[in-house]
Amino acid sequence: MRNLKIVLGLFVLSILAIIITGVVLSYLGVEHGPLLIKIGYVFILVNIVLYLLILIFFVIRNLINLYSEKKQKVIGAKFRTKLVVAFVGLTLIPSTLLFILSNQLINSSIDKWFSLEIQRPISDSMEIAMLFYSKQRQDVKSHALYIASGKKLPDGASTDTDSSFRSYVLTGPDGSELISNAFEGKGDTEIISTEKGDIIRAAAPVSGGSRISRVIVVETLIPLEAVA
Repeated sequence: MRNLKIVLGLFVLSILAIIITGVVLSYLGVEHGPLLIKIGYVFILVNIVLYLLILIFFVIRNLINLYSEKKQKVIGAKFRTKLVVAFVGLTLIPSTLLFILSNQLINSSIDKWFSLEIQRPISDSMEIAMLFYSKQRQDVKSHALYIASGKKLPDGASTDTDSSFRSYVLTGPDGSELISNAFEGKGDTEIISTEKGDIIRAAAPVSGGSRISRVIVVETLIPLEAVA
């Protein structure tokens, strides 16, 4: 009968541990990654906590019984006191150390889970942003080169052929490194951050005989909403 009670007690504790594990996982919102490993970690932690609670219960019960026997001056109370103290020293102290180490292990594991969950979307977002900006720079540069290759260039400010681009002609450097390099025959692009967003600007030199006579500048604005 006693063995049956022990088996039933362990069965109830196992069911309780599984339920608590599910609640903890649901509360943490763990959805990605090696789920079985995470469940194992949480299940171990829950079992350690339950074990310590049961251990504390038995220690408190023995202390209460010991206090009652000491008060009633039962024979052998001093010997039982020594046994209880030894029991506390041999079980509670190592168990507490085990709990502290397990708690640190679980905390570090949970930190790694969430750091991975956070780092992955950030890394993906950065990669998408880099590809987007690279494509925009290439488009702006191609647009500037296309205009610069034309036989006729306007004397006015605008040579727009695409509503998303703003293009104009410069006949001399404007003080920026991009334009200065363009007048030396080195076309390139740059990104200028403003309050309205990021401006991607490309400069393409136009040869006029033996020297660079003009520079085609093409700009496009990436709105602040897209940047943020």
